[in-house]
Amino acid sequence: MKKLTYLPVCFVLLYVSMMFMMNQVWADSKRELENASNLHVMAKSHVERGEHRKAVQLYRKSLKIRESLSGSTSGDVAESLSDLADVLRVSGNYAEAKPLYLRALEIREQIYGNDHPYVAKSLNGLGELLRKQGNFIEAESVHRRALSIREKQLGSEHPDVAESLNNLGLLYYNQNRMADAESFLRRALAIREKFFGLVHRDVALSQNDLALVLQNRGNTGEAEILYRKSLASRETLLGPEHQDVAESLHNMAILLEEQEKFSESELLYKRALAILEKKNGQDHPDFATCIGSCGDLLCKQGKYEEGMSMLLRSLEIRQKTLGSDHPLIAADSAYLGKWYKNKGQYNEAEKYFRQALRIDKKTSGTKNLNMGYDYLDLSATLLKQGKVVEAEFMIHMVFRIYEHALANGNALSKDEHEKISEFLEIFKRVN
Repeated sequence: MKKLTYLPVCFVLLYVSMMFMMNQVWADSKRELENASNLHVMAKSHVERGEHRKAVQLYRKSLKIRESLSGSTSGDVAESLSDLADVLRVSGNYAEAKPLYLRALEIREQIYGNDHPYVAKSLNGLGELLRKQGNFIEAESVHRRALSIREKQLGSEHPDVAESLNNLGLLYYNQNRMADAESFLRRALAIREKFFGLVHRDVALSQNDLALVLQNRGNTGEAEILYRKSLASRETLLGPEHQDVAESLHNMAILLEEQEKFSESELLYKRALAILEKKNGQDHPDFATCIGSCGDLLCKQGKYEEGMSMLLRSLEIRQKTLGSDHPLIAADSAYLGKWYKNKGQYNEAEKYFRQALRIDKKTSGTKNLNMGYDYLDLSATLLKQGKVVEAEFMIHMVFRIYEHALANGNALSKDEHEKISEFLEIFKRVN
């Protein structure tokens, strides 16, 4: 009888021991997942403060824990992937961000279906990445899908809808579709002001972005008001050393430059550069944008050596981070061409103008205003070198592009009117 009772007792003890170990493992796993969630929350707080490097480290740790405990296709993993991709994109690490966005999108579509707000969130991030990379056609398709989901699931006055409208407005600004850009950005700002009030980070973002478009369309009065409101809100909400403040300073500097307030403009550019260098280092796309703008200003003041050095540095950063065919590389090339032309170095000018023309033709389409600028600049340079036949062809192309732009509601800025005046003088000389 003793042997008969001994075996069941052993099994009971073994069962109890196994249950204890399983409970311990479960408790350990629960603690680890809670730790992953805490790391994720901490990363978000670093993002809010503009501390992107620290945020990336914490997001990576959180993602690693979640993948090991929740599986590679869980909703938590998709959240980590998407948020990590967001901060990598903002940090200028586009190559690493894209596969994370695509993986997060795939997981969320499998879990939630194709029309869920989480899917729209992944689409929104992916669309912004594509826009930053200059893939405008694909970016519009992705952003349009995100907007459609959000309007359907959340209603037309939701802040997420405003985010999609704002990003589409920026995309149209990048494409020189200024009438469309203004319409979308005004709607985004109205939604955000209604939902958040007048002093909020998202409201400041929309004010800044709408001001960009208004400035481009010649409405500098309203643009300056919006820039100043945006800058004041950002300094109040985020502190004077935040990257968003640097963006506002950069844009205000451009406006002051257009008003020929060069000393004030230069001070703002250099303050913005100091913030961006401190936050992201000297190899970030935003630093490239700011140093290029500052370089152009210095050249306007005749400080060619320092200005051209800055423009070449901007081009170098962008080629390194964005590849060889990005629209911003075309912009840098056009600036360099302009100043080489002003210095009488026409061979160098022609090289950079042709580079800008090649990129814009590939990325913006043949009827985009950027193409008009490229043809105009190159035609003037060719004429200086006696290449009259090719210059005349390009002049005719410019007229066709500007006529198309005006027919589609794109007002011309002061600089564009000045370019056309110069252009008409050239046209008279070749006919």
